[in-house]
Amino acid sequence: MGRVKMDLEVKPDLYVSKTEEEGFKELTPFEKQVMRWIAAGKGREAIAEILRVGPEGIKSHRLNIGKKLGINSVADITRIWMQLGATDVQEFNEGSGI
Repeated sequence: MGRVKMDLEVKPDLYVSKTEEEGFKELTPFEKQVMRWIAAGKGREAIAEILRVGPEGIKSHRLNIGKKLGINSVADITRIWMQLGATDVQEFNEGSGI
C-alpha cells in the first residue's frame, strides 16, 4: 500500500472585529511599536530598553493599546498584530532605530 501524507499543521482563526480594526487605526506610531514588541514576546523591561523609555511608560502605552482595541491580554495583542500590524513592519522599523 502507498503511504498517505497528512498535513497536521493547525492554523488558528485570527478573527479581528470591526471594533479592534477601528481601534488599531487610532493607535499612535509609538503604540504600534510597543504592540509589535509585545507580539514578539518581549517583556516590559526589554521593550523599554529597545525603545529607550522607562518601563512605566511601556505599561501606560500597553494600557492605552488595550483601551483603544477593547482588549486586555497579550494573546489578543498578538492576534491583532498578526492580522493588522505585521503588514506595516517597515513603517515601524524606520521610526524605531531597529
